[in-house]
Amino acid sequence: MDEHFQQAYERAQSAIGSSDKYAATQAYTALLSAYQSLDSASKKAAYSQVTQVHQAVSAMPNVTQLPHDLVHAARMSRLEHEMPKEHHGLQPKDFIALGIFFVLIAVVLFGQPEHLGLVTHNGAPAWNGIREFSATEPFIIDLSTAFRDPDGDPLTYLVSGAPGISVHLKGSTLTVIPKQPGTYTIHAMASDESHLTKVPITVKVA
Repeated sequence: MDEHFQQAYERAQSAIGSSDKYAATQAYTALLSAYQSLDSASKKAAYSQVTQVHQAVSAMPNVTQLPHDLVHAARMSRLEHEMPKEHHGLQPKDFIALGIFFVLIAVVLFGQPEHLGLVTHNGAPAWNGIREFSATEPFIIDLSTAFRDPDGDPLTYLVSGAPGISVHLKGSTLTVIPKQPGTYTIHAMASDESHLTKVPITVKVA
């Protein structure tokens, strides 16, 4: 696992354990940033950790005190108000900054990682080939074109035979050899290491 991501995860766990929702939210935001920098394989392994932290932060009680930096800003504003100056109170730009801050907090707390575009699901391989064959002679099925992975992941292929039919698999090339008349079902399978898709194929031998 990437060291930067692991450190961010440990900081998030520590913040959650402190029961400080503001600190936990900031740590979760940093964790999402670290997650975004991972490669595809690492994201698959880290997805459960990101989801775990998200659920833990969302389950924490609402913040009952303003974060320290906002409290400090409020105190400074009050002091400025008490001092004789030409301008008093918060300026329009201060309200805009506060509004943006609270919008970001709401997005982090209530938006699922998938909705933020930071976590992607891995799709299962899909079958695009023919499911029924009629044959008296051996024929070939190219599984690399019959299966398609929506994420472009490399696929590993498997096949199971049936009585009356002999099957041979070499790489992605499946050779089907009819032996005796009848209707048989064989199964072609493809795996992207995260999902396994199993497809029945009917072979009618005259």
